[in-house]
Amino acid sequence: MGKRTICAVVLALLLAPSVQAAEGIVVWRMEAKTGVSDKDIDSISGFVTAEVEKNSGRSAVSDADINTILAGEEKKQRCGVDGASCIAEIGSALGVPEVVSGDLGRLGDYWILNLRRINVRTAQAEARVSRQIRGDMNALIEAIPSAVAELFGKIAAEPPPPAPPAPQPMPEPAPEPPEAKPAMSTLGKAAFGTFFPGLALVAFGGIAQWQMNEALSDYEGGDKDAKDRHAAWKGVSAASYAIGGAAMATGIVLWIVDAMHDNDDAQADTPKAAGGLSPAPGGAAVQIMVTW
Repeated sequence: MGKRTICAVVLALLLAPSVQAAEGIVVWRMEAKTGVSDKDIDSISGFVTAEVEKNSGRSAVSDADINTILAGEEKKQRCGVDGASCIAEIGSALGVPEVVSGDLGRLGDYWILNLRRINVRTAQAEARVSRQIRGDMNALIEAIPSAVAELFGKIAAEPPPPAPPAPQPMPEPAPEPPEAKPAMSTLGKAAFGTFFPGLALVAFGGIAQWQMNEALSDYEGGDKDAKDRHAAWKGVSAASYAIGGAAMATGIVLWIVDAMHDNDDAQADTPKAAGGLSPAPGGAAVQIMVTW
């Protein structure tokens, strides 16, 4: 019996109790290439073993498990050859249909990861996956699950995209401040101050006229003193009508002039209007003067 047959028999006898033939899969220790330490390759091999077990649905036997029975050099000596045929022979001895092997190297900023799934019966690679991963060890760890999933014909689930931020409610527009009532202009104040006093004078003139008529009636009734009262009330009535009417007319004119100006700024750019009231020479009438 050759060395290969002895190796197969020994491994089958030693490991058969712990592995179910049709359900197991062997994950060989990955080969460390340039830039990768043995310590790192051991950690990566263990992680790959866990991912293989998850994606294959089989119980995985790692290279470390085999080393508990046979030392690495002893395996090679008993296998007789290296490479896929040796791996397939050990897998066949363990009664598993497939084995997984691979290698890992470091070139510059990139990790070079190669994985192979070997059919034990044919000693041929059924699937190969290669990855060039840029970054540190964290980037390598994040890339291994998708590589192993592809090795077994599965698509690794991608993390869901982050939910878009909730739309922020539009701020309510600030209420518009109430429009300030424009202050009364100088012309408006002047118009107010002349029209309404003039209206009061006209009203007083009406009262004076009533008293004048009463005095006239008394005089016609024989009251001689009523003549003086009649003359006095007549003068008051005439003066009240004249001055009051003039004041009212002045106020109206000032309001008209004020309405011709849109705002205070326009007033600043235009000549100022002014009005006045004065007795005419001799006191027989009043003068109304409006200039602009």
